[in-house]
Amino acid sequence: MQVTGEDVLKNRPDITLYGKTGMGKAEGQVVDAWFTGFAEKIPQKEVGKGEESRGENVYFCVHLGKNDGREVSSALAKETAIRIVMDEYKEQ
Repeated sequence: MQVTGEDVLKNRPDITLYGKTGMGKAEGQVVDAWFTGFAEKIPQKEVGKGEESRGENVYFCVHLGKNDGREVSSALAKETAIRIVMDEYKEQ
């Protein structure tokens, strides 16, 4: 599913992010959470030219496990993945 509405992506029309969150519970508590998907980067000169201009893909999976009382959530996994992808694609 395409990720939309994230402020960091609004300024980067060359990056399209797709992903899905998930989580596992034990005894009513979230014990692990994840966000997995891929980011597609279109070269700046090709932005807006259509499907034939697709660029490179970077695949990712962020998994967070509960430890030492730290809370985990699929939203936190998603935020972490987006931050990593954006670091990977810093404007040059």
